[in-house]
Amino acid sequence: MNRDESYRDTYKKNISSRELEKMRQELDIKEVDYKWGSGLKKGNSPKRLIIHHSATDSPETPEDIHKFHLDNGWSGIGYHFYIREDGTIYKGRDENVIGAHAKNANYNTLGICIEGNFEKEGLKEAQKNSLVKLGTYLSLKYPIKDILPHREVVDTLCPGTLFPMDNIKSSIIEEIKNM
Repeated sequence: MNRDESYRDTYKKNISSRELEKMRQELDIKEVDYKWGSGLKKGNSPKRLIIHHSATDSPETPEDIHKFHLDNGWSGIGYHFYIREDGTIYKGRDENVIGAHAKNANYNTLGICIEGNFEKEGLKEAQKNSLVKLGTYLSLKYPIKDILPHREVVDTLCPGTLFPMDNIKSSIIEEIKNM
């Protein structure tokens, strides 16, 4: 895909609210009863997806990340979604709440964190499948213009040099085109 070409312009797809709801149900996103700190701000209007990795060598639950973020004085888990190694998707922040995952690029984005350290290991097939399905759903629900690795908006290696970003983007586009 041409870098100057808008991600959103690579496909044209309208989907009914019924189809969108069916997709959401099929994702089977797990809810967590988070206890939030202060400072959450509503008004997020997603236009980009930003992909992260947990950068940990041992398993981490969304509750672990939430606690870590609270312990650092933040409102709680900064991501909107978290994908475990087995492909299970967990909800983080509400989609209409501004994230805390990409410094100055938090506004109008949704943060998706994937469990693992993709500097040391590759993405698991179950994680890839879940990310493609979630990315497809979100790209149809919102006017998503691009899907970016964290490193494109902040000086970091995240989501790791072994993360297949181009493959993920092209898989989401194909998924949408084949609907």
